[in-house]
Amino acid sequence: MSFRAKYVIASCPDHEKRLIVSIRKTSRDRDLLTDSPPEICYHETCMSKDTGAFNCIYQIMVNFFRQGREVTEEVSFRDGNMNHVNGDLLGVIQDLDRIKDLGFDSIYLSPIFRSNSSHGYDVIDYFSIASHLGTMQDFKLLVDEVQKRSMKLMLDVVLNHVSKDFDLSTIPREYNPKFESPKTREERDWAKHFSFWDNDDSETRRFLTDVCKFWIDRGVSGLRMDYVRGASRDFWRYVYEELKSHDEDVFILGESWNDRGDDLENLKEIDSYSFYEGQRLFDSLLDFPLFYRLTELNREDAAGSIGKLLTLAHEGSGIRTTRFLDNHDLPRIVDMLQGDLNTLRLGLALIYVLSGHVMVLYGTEIPLESVFFGGRLCSRVPMRFEEATDIAGYVQALGSLRKNNHALCAGDFEMVRIEKDLLVFRKTLGDESFIITLNTSYAREFESPYDGRVIFRSNGSDSSSTVNPRVLLVQKEY
Repeated sequence: MSFRAKYVIASCPDHEKRLIVSIRKTSRDRDLLTDSPPEICYHETCMSKDTGAFNCIYQIMVNFFRQGREVTEEVSFRDGNMNHVNGDLLGVIQDLDRIKDLGFDSIYLSPIFRSNSSHGYDVIDYFSIASHLGTMQDFKLLVDEVQKRSMKLMLDVVLNHVSKDFDLSTIPREYNPKFESPKTREERDWAKHFSFWDNDDSETRRFLTDVCKFWIDRGVSGLRMDYVRGASRDFWRYVYEELKSHDEDVFILGESWNDRGDDLENLKEIDSYSFYEGQRLFDSLLDFPLFYRLTELNREDAAGSIGKLLTLAHEGSGIRTTRFLDNHDLPRIVDMLQGDLNTLRLGLALIYVLSGHVMVLYGTEIPLESVFFGGRLCSRVPMRFEEATDIAGYVQALGSLRKNNHALCAGDFEMVRIEKDLLVFRKTLGDESFIITLNTSYAREFESPYDGRVIFRSNGSDSSSTVNPRVLLVQKEY
């Protein structure tokens, strides 16, 4: 596979003009990136702004988390397994100190609005809290406690669809939003449960963006937009412009789900939802291409396939993706890796040393295992707080590593070496430079040829430069 480079000069109001390199495939293949790269400054301080908040995000499905109030039958909730699921907002408050101690600067809550389900993606009323999760007073207390700890709060917002039982009386009279028929295969499959907004209608757009502003005005600092493929890019451009005009610091994360096997197609889709006609659509997108590579991390040739993906993605430029190991719609990563905790540590270490944002689903630090539900493995299981494991301490160590070495989350990326079972890359920011070595071989061991002090290894605290089998090593170059 060959590449040619297209060089674009982009201006920044804060810095001199910067040289930006946009990689695209040769004319014999399809373009990977858009024809008109947006004008973005890659000066280190500008890039640092992008990762100042929501650097490390802890994802919570509130129903399955901690119970913070006395539960009565009126506020109890039963999920599809007919099990009581009694997590609530007060329970989240009770766990904030533990979450912060693990190294997270923000929490992301799955939908908390009134709905018919334990997952909350079938919204009935955008302006009220589901009664089994708490009250608006509980939410205000949560915001206060999050801010008291210098953390940020992100909410999951569904702007593509709502429940078939959506309460139209909750829409203020000044709005007249419209629904439309399902457009995609996924929507036709979901049509029994959901109604779909006409996102190209101006009244619908105004209503949905004002829903977001309602929660921003109540202390929400970030919004995770569900199923972005369900609406047009022009809709997301409108949403981004409106919300940034309302609060320029709000963080907007998009879920561009794809599970195709072609890395180029997956990366092209992420790029297509990053910018539209030269304008940004999201601050970050979930990195599903890397996630699917990480589910195969127990393979001996995993390092090579990950290296090729990162090369294609031109890691370190363009939109900063959000890396994750566990996703609430899929089985737990520990099950995909056949319970191999050392490989789980490898995956966690890798997402913590890449640029962008890190998201960890509740219970990964235990690690929680999946349950069978509806004939398949499901990650939505009750949190177990009584189990303190070395994985939790490991996550805490990774949080400290990332916080104290900013080049890891915001530095320039340079691919150094790719082999079938070996990946070496460099992260540089200012005067600091780090070499990261990922060895996925089950037998190969060697001394690192790079001159630097070992500051982290995934398999222990040994400070030697030995690259053991199945290890990720971080060296700070002299």
